Amino acid sequence: MGNIATSSGGSPLVIVLLCILLHLAISSEPELDRSFSKAEIQSCRGCSLNRLKEVKAFIYEDLPNYDNIDFKAIHGAPPELVLYSEDMKEKERISLKDLSREQCNDLLKQKGFTKKLKKVEKEL
Repeated sequence: MGNIATSSGGSPLVIVLLCILLHLAISSEPELDRSFSKAEIQSCRGCSLNRLKEVKAFIYEDLPNYDNIDFKAIHGAPPELVLYSEDMKEKERISLKDLSREQCNDLLKQKGFTKKLKKVEKEL
């Protein structure tokens, strides 16, 4: 009797092990929370936002590139991400003041928001 693991070709054991590894790799990715239909960043336009340079860059440079997220200026308000359900009820509120620009972008992705598709212009 030969050893199945060392036989040449696509042995059943090798195929099973590859399937298990593939499953583990896919299942280890963080799951996206897609239970939110809309979001809003609420913050003042200056004041505390001027002291949070990374959050300010995220709001003014990155946020316009996302679908279903708006900026709402509220005088004196600290920067917060407000997440809404389909019936526009507030589901969650997250402070952004301690996050970096990268962390703000990662948070939106984690909550299931995607960037807008860039328009592809056809050359004639």
